[in-house]
Amino acid sequence: MPKRDPGAASAAGEAGLPARPASAVELTGQLPQFVRDAVGVPVPVLDEDDIETVQALQELGVGEDDARRAVLERRVPLVLAQQVIGDVARYSLDEVVERTGLEPDVLVRIRAAAGLPTGDTFTDNDLRWAELVSGLLDVLPVDVVIRSARARGAALATIARSDVSMIRDELMLPMRHAGADDLTVSVALAEMTRSLEPVAREILDADYRLHLQRQLSSELVAVAARTDAQEIELSVGFVDVVGYTALSSRIDPAGLDQVLDRFEQRIIDVLAAR
Repeated sequence: MPKRDPGAASAAGEAGLPARPASAVELTGQLPQFVRDAVGVPVPVLDEDDIETVQALQELGVGEDDARRAVLERRVPLVLAQQVIGDVARYSLDEVVERTGLEPDVLVRIRAAAGLPTGDTFTDNDLRWAELVSGLLDVLPVDVVIRSARARGAALATIARSDVSMIRDELMLPMRHAGADDLTVSVALAEMTRSLEPVAREILDADYRLHLQRQLSSELVAVAARTDAQEIELSVGFVDVVGYTALSSRIDPAGLDQVLDRFEQRIIDVLAAR
C-alpha cells in the first residue's frame, strides 16, 4: 500500500474536506495507459538544420516519414547510400536461405570472405548475389568459391573505394574549400555517385571481359607449351623502388601517391607492350 502524506491528510481534515486518494500520475509518474493511447506518442521537434536535412532527403526521393526517422535516429549517411544504390533491407537470413537453397553457415562464410556484411537483414541486391553464388556452388566446391569470393571482394572493394575517392577529391574538396556545409557536400556526393554508377558498372564489366580474355589466352598458350617433363621454365620479373623508404620520410602522402602512380603506370606500359 502506498504511504500517504500525514500533513496532507491533516490539512484536508482541518478544512473539512475528505482525504483525496493519490492519482495515477502521483503514484507512477506518468499518465494512465488509456490517456497515453488517446494522446499518442509525442512528435519530436526538429531544429532548423534538421528540417533542411529532411527536405534534402525528400528531394532525393526519400519519403517524409523515412526522412524524419533518418534524421532523428542519425542514419542520414546510411539512407543516402541506400538511396544512391536504390536498395533497402527487406529479407531475413531465413528468407534468403529459403529462396536460394544455401546453407546459412555457407552463406555467411562466403559473404565474410567477399568482405560483405553478415547481418540479419538483406536487400534485393544481397538476394541476387546469393542466387548467383548458389549457381556457382552447383559446379564448384565451397572452398573454391570462398577463395574466389575473397579475391573478388578485395579487388572490388579497392575499385569502389577508388571511385568514391575520385568523386570526393574532384567534387567534395572544392565544395568544402568554397564553404559548403556537410549536408550540401553529402547530397552532392550521393547525386554524383548515382549518376556515375551505371557507367562505372559497364566499364567494370568490359574490363573484366578483356582481362578474362587475356588471362585465358595466356593459360592456353601455357597448356600448349607443356610437355611430359617434370619441370618447366618460367621467367619471373622483380622490380624495386630504390630509396622508397627514405623518400617516404621526405615528402607528403600526396606526393608519394604521385610517385607510386607513375611507377605503376610505367610497369603496366612495359608489360602491356609484351
